[in-house]
Amino acid sequence: MRVRLAGALVSGAALLAGCTGSDVPDGFAEGKASNVAVAHPEQWSVTSTGETYQAELRQGGKTAAVLTAQRIDVQGGDARGALATELTGPQMSWLGYSVQGIQDLEIEGSDGAARLNYTYRDRREKGIATGPANGVDIAVIVPGRKVDLVRLTWSDGALTAEQVDAIVSSVRYEG
Repeated sequence: MRVRLAGALVSGAALLAGCTGSDVPDGFAEGKASNVAVAHPEQWSVTSTGETYQAELRQGGKTAAVLTAQRIDVQGGDARGALATELTGPQMSWLGYSVQGIQDLEIEGSDGAARLNYTYRDRREKGIATGPANGVDIAVIVPGRKVDLVRLTWSDGALTAEQVDAIVSSVRYEG
């Protein structure tokens, strides 16, 4: 657990250091939903566009990673509060859900942002990576106090720390 938390803190430090921005990493494709954009490796399959953007990585016939960006039905003044509200669903329905850390982020143009790191053991595939797995949720407060959520879940070993950092660091607000 300490290794996962350390990795999550390193990822968070990269974001806090100002790594969010408009550059799409080489070999990545960009997706957009509501007021956020996020990038993922080009070989992922895009499964939804429009109000909700979703891309998946499949390995060995199973969902190994899922990236989703969407507006969530939470209105509030702070990103941590929005994440607290949003994580209620996974806490109650994902087997073995455990929060690993939460931190404030700076995403240019937004009214605030926060990152939540977690793990889970859930084995279903619909909408999340097959567990045991890890996840990162990023809540971005947009003008008008609406909340856009970017959720990345990945099965243990499916993504490297560098890939997770590149995806998370690509999140940006588009007003």
